[in-house]
Amino acid sequence: MRRRLILLLGLAVGFVLPASASAPPPLVGTVTFTCPTSSRQGSVWKCTWTWLSDASGNVSANTKEAPYGRVIRFDTDPDAGGLAPDDNYDLSLLDTSGVDVLQGQGANRDTANVESVIFSVPIWHNGAGSGGRTLDITIANAGNANSGVLVVWISQQGGQQ
Repeated sequence: MRRRLILLLGLAVGFVLPASASAPPPLVGTVTFTCPTSSRQGSVWKCTWTWLSDASGNVSANTKEAPYGRVIRFDTDPDAGGLAPDDNYDLSLLDTSGVDVLQGQGANRDTANVESVIFSVPIWHNGAGSGGRTLDITIANAGNANSGVLVVWISQQGGQQ
């Protein structure tokens, strides 16, 4: 009798649960941040923010700890494996003082192409506490549940330590 009950219970669960469960989709208005030591080349860090906008086309309040140094370059990639953001979306990367370390160059980004900015005069951001500083990516006008990638290169050479 017990064996039949277990068999019936197993069949019932098999009908309710899918054969292969996948990871839940990312929440809208969220950011995944990576800046691993393995992505460091000499004194330059490659930090990546992968974002997904909310229903209003925005992303905010996603502070992440990044290495100190000079922001020397950034790229925006509108194709993060999902839906590309609306054309002319805007992004900024604010430090704890509210300074945009992208120097306003994140405005009006393209929906179809990777765009790069290389700074002739990089902006310095201090290390605070554990050797990094929190940066908050802010996205506007990206459209409902659209995604993109921001890659920022931070150099620790020739600056304050």
